Amino acid sequence: MSALSTASPRLSDSGLCFQHLNWGSLDTLSQQEFGGVSGKLFLKELLGLTGMEVSANVMAPGQGMPFCHSHRLNEELYIFLSGSGQFMVGDAVFAVGPGSCVRVAPQGIRCWRNTGDEPLHFLCIQAPAGGLATQATQDGIGAGRPHWNRRPQEVAP
Repeated sequence: MSALSTASPRLSDSGLCFQHLNWGSLDTLSQQEFGGVSGKLFLKELLGLTGMEVSANVMAPGQGMPFCHSHRLNEELYIFLSGSGQFMVGDAVFAVGPGSCVRVAPQGIRCWRNTGDEPLHFLCIQAPAGGLATQATQDGIGAGRPHWNRRPQEVAP
């Protein structure tokens, strides 16, 4: 595997059915920039995602989104990893922190801010509303045990 530059993430491994990227620690997200906004790393193009957009984000203490927004087609799922903040959807405002997950319908007008003393780290997953054809457990296909978990008699010579 090759070393990763935090200023310019790139694939460290890929194969027929996977791409592997490591942007570094959560602290390195502040070095990423998108459209003049620091602390945002979009993964769709980097990983070749075809059905969703994912961004890894960090917001410094005291910062907030400078605008509210909604979407035409995509719902969003925000997963908060560390820090503390407030999230607004329409007139509703509520606290978020580690373990908070917020799903917002496309038409939901949303905004958030860091109300704590530490960086607010979160993931945002964006996908077409109603686009999942089936539940994930119904879509899965068993493919045997991972090679590190096979019994000795199952390993071919």
